[in-house]
Amino acid sequence: MSFQVETQFWRDQTLSGWAGPTWTVDVALGSVIISALATFIALVGSRFWTIVAFAIHQSRVSEAAKDAMHHQHQLIYRNGVSHLSTAWLIFRISCAWKNRISNNVLRTTANMLPPLLCFSLFVVAGIFSARVAAPSYSASRVLIRPNNCGWIDQYAPGIIRENGTAETSASISYTRYMTGLAIRSQSYARTCYGTEASDRTGSCSTYPVQKLPYEVHYNQSCPFAPKRCTLGENTALGLSTAWIDSHHHLGINAAPENRVEIRRSAVCSVLKIDDLVKVYNSLDTPESVYTYYFGPLNNVKQNFTHSMVDTIMNFNIPYLHA
Repeated sequence: MSFQVETQFWRDQTLSGWAGPTWTVDVALGSVIISALATFIALVGSRFWTIVAFAIHQSRVSEAAKDAMHHQHQLIYRNGVSHLSTAWLIFRISCAWKNRISNNVLRTTANMLPPLLCFSLFVVAGIFSARVAAPSYSASRVLIRPNNCGWIDQYAPGIIRENGTAETSASISYTRYMTGLAIRSQSYARTCYGTEASDRTGSCSTYPVQKLPYEVHYNQSCPFAPKRCTLGENTALGLSTAWIDSHHHLGINAAPENRVEIRRSAVCSVLKIDDLVKVYNSLDTPESVYTYYFGPLNNVKQNFTHSMVDTIMNFNIPYLHA
């Protein structure tokens, strides 16, 4: 199954409140948005300081007599220059009145502090504006939609060759698909389920979590009839998962009230099946057909469980040993 990333507005149910609404865009548009946002923040910062400077100027207006430094500061605030220019001019005035006026350092510091704080605030805002996009070196949560969701019908009618033989092409395609899926699953488990697996930016970042939580239980009781387990009554292997959340573990974006939890447990053991297998000779080929009688399958009208020949078709897919 292939899928495509949905470039649209959607709500990430992992995040709550105002952080939930998400907009997924392509890389080119994302770069433009980030650049435009940084420019907008710089523009807002300059206009914001103009308002702050006017408010400071008005708050310092007084009918009482003031010294020359006070009026020079008022003139700077009134002219509406940028925050850095304001801080620089105030510093130059301080140098000009050095050792000639009382409390020079204290008054200079108090007047330089507002423009420098305003400048620092919007510098930090400009830096953090890039946080609206997930960094390229980390995994991102996106909304995906499958392009061709379905299944392969391995029992579809076969193709009749020119020599009259039939080839079940659907069954072959299904076998190839399952073999490739097994190889990919084995590769993922080897890479991401290892004790030192920590690759969250490569192949292990495809799913919401790197691996599903599970436990291994040894010396389990034989889940079949007495003496059916080859290794003994208490030598079975048990595997059980923790509660698997549909949102956090499986990546199904749903509200908390619409989520489900599932748990899977299985017990495996080597069985004695000699009395449940019958071998027939094929009439068409010199191969032997093995038929297993473990019980009927659901919705299948046959009195055996599985049937197979003693040779396997070669699909040019090498065997990999775990």
